[in-house]
Amino acid sequence: MEQLSLIEFHIKQLVTRERTIMKKIYKFNDVEFMTAKEKQLVIKNWFRFLNQLVIDSGKEIVDNRGNKVSIVFKYFTKRLYQHLTLHCSFIAHYSRYGFFDTYFNEPENTQLFLKQFLEGKSIEYGSHWWLEGDHADINHAMCEIAREIAGTIVDNKVIEQRNLDIERAKQLLGKHDLELKLKECN
Repeated sequence: MEQLSLIEFHIKQLVTRERTIMKKIYKFNDVEFMTAKEKQLVIKNWFRFLNQLVIDSGKEIVDNRGNKVSIVFKYFTKRLYQHLTLHCSFIAHYSRYGFFDTYFNEPENTQLFLKQFLEGKSIEYGSHWWLEGDHADINHAMCEIAREIAGTIVDNKVIEQRNLDIERAKQLLGKHDLELKLKECN
């Protein structure tokens, strides 16, 4: 019941954020390989994807290829993936699936991914150039939206990673027929 009320709380927050953020009209410029309209669509996908990360319940679905994937994957659109890899200084990780697996199947990697949008420095190349040039307008907008939403995602992922680390430690100890009593140190 507590889990459900937490999700309901986050959904209410998201609805409020959506009204605030999506009311803002971003003025984008047409560039050689991306129109202002296409940039608007990426922003919409970005906003929806981040919102799904907030309410991620860990549920999985079967995709059209028969693979089990996080329900959040369906919000990680091809359009968003291509923008991230072509204009945000991320490498492709072979495919949309590979990218998603790299950054969104481990909580600490999701935190790392978001760090780029919170701090502006590319996590893969160590530079800020992705915030300059033809796509500076949309990339700055993505950072602005991330700053509005990512705090909740990061907080959730810290807890999720802690629990995952503890479970993995227990499994490793069990593999060697060992047991350890855990005690909170706060």
